[in-house]
Amino acid sequence: REIRGTAETSEKSAAKVVRSETVMFRHSWKVRGVLEPADRADAAFIIGGRLTKILVERGDTVTEGQPLARLDIAEVGAAAAQARAAVAAASAQLDLADDSLARLRRLEKGNAVPLATVTEVRLKREAAVAMREQARAALQMASVKTRQHTLQSPIAGTVLTVPEQVGVIVGPGIPQFEIVNLERLRFRGTLPSDAVGDVEVGQTVVVRRRRGEPLTGRVTFVS
Repeated sequence: REIRGTAETSEKSAAKVVRSETVMFRHSWKVRGVLEPADRADAAFIIGGRLTKILVERGDTVTEGQPLARLDIAEVGAAAAQARAAVAAASAQLDLADDSLARLRRLEKGNAVPLATVTEVRLKREAAVAMREQARAALQMASVKTRQHTLQSPIAGTVLTVPEQVGVIVGPGIPQFEIVNLERLRFRGTLPSDAVGDVEVGQTVVVRRRRGEPLTGRVTFVS
């Protein structure tokens, strides 16, 4: 702020009357820094395996959840097929037990069948139910493992890095892709000492690049 005053002299008195006026002015600082994507993420498999397919290329634009690559699923595919067969077999056994139990209960009303036979068929039915549920759990586990063999993009953005080739063994948790969102950029720089206390969150900033039009943004953080 700059304080400027104007003075008037009264004819009846030698006293001076001062009228003050507050004038706002702008001050700017030049700050060098780094312009980078505000949102970035590394994509990594949560399991290890042999990389069989790379579905995107460097520079591609992807959406959140879009498949990026796949691992070999031969082993987990066999486990899933085995689990589906077990579910089918257990369901067939359960259908047979239900049919036998219904017929025996009709005969049981006329005391035409021993109670032990009815109890035996009932136990077989319970065993079939348990086998089916166990097979269903195994199938669900195989489905989860199958999904884990497909790597999806955690955010929407542009692909910066991809694996060099297929056929290599990748480890769990090791980043294979780098995804950045170029729609939102963040500038980081160091303010000069004379700007301390004058730059506040919410103020407008203009970022000038070596190439392209200037970008307008706002201060979001001051250390």
